[in-house]
Amino acid sequence: MAARKPHGVLLAKLQNLEAYLQELESLVRIPLAEFMGRPYYRRAAERLIQIIVEDAIDCGTLVLDLLGKPIPAASREVFVRLHQAGVLGRSLANRFQEYVGLRNRIVHDYDRIEAPLAYRVGQWLVRDGRS
Repeated sequence: MAARKPHGVLLAKLQNLEAYLQELESLVRIPLAEFMGRPYYRRAAERLIQIIVEDAIDCGTLVLDLLGKPIPAASREVFVRLHQAGVLGRSLANRFQEYVGLRNRIVHDYDRIEAPLAYRVGQWLVRDGRS
């Protein structure tokens, strides 16, 4: 089997990212009271946030590679490097660094993510993921 070229992998990841953003968007369009009343909505939002952030990290890494830039070891650094390369604005890069922090809380189960936080972050991530 032939290896996929980096730009093909990036395109596939971007398509997946858009699909995940659409799923998350449908969840965070639900009225907050209804969202809070169904715990599985929060868990679904958490999982989508996790997947979206991981895809964004992967996409950022691929972009850096295509630009011939060094790939950082830490996920948060990907967004710093993208800013330095002129790919992302500073505020968007900073927000994605914060999303990485929330992703870490979700993945490692550091503490419970309350439903209103998952809802708000989901709304912000949908907006920022399409920026």
